[in-house]
Amino acid sequence: MNTWYLAKVKFLAQDEQGNVKRVSSPILVSGINFTEVEAKLIKEMSETVGGEFKITNISPTKYSDIFDFTEENESVEEEYFFDCKISYLSVTEEKSKKNIIPVLISATDVKKAEQRLIECMKPLISDFETISIKKTNIISLIK
Repeated sequence: MNTWYLAKVKFLAQDEQGNVKRVSSPILVSGINFTEVEAKLIKEMSETVGGEFKITNISPTKYSDIFDFTEENESVEEEYFFDCKISYLSVTEEKSKKNIIPVLISATDVKKAEQRLIECMKPLISDFETISIKKTNIISLIK
């Protein structure tokens, strides 16, 4: 079973003014283990950055679901990744328990993230509550 890992990668990037500076960017990577994640990162960064880069950290995430709409976005608006927390009540004969689930979803803004979260989660969990939605600094996903 694949797990999602959050990796930090340092590389040189050009800003809007044309200045080149070293940036540290978080990238979410799907993999079975750290070795596979590192291999995927090296392959992807070699193709996209073209220059030197350094993987500074790889750690597993706790996201239960990730909904990526970046490839479906036909507008020119930039998509961001939003960290969402939802809660639902699970009930058994003996007790009821409140569960909190972290979910990552791509959208252009918080309102769109909430709409997509509801669309994606309604078929899975009929009665849930959105606890929080916050924009992350994750720049991409590698599947």
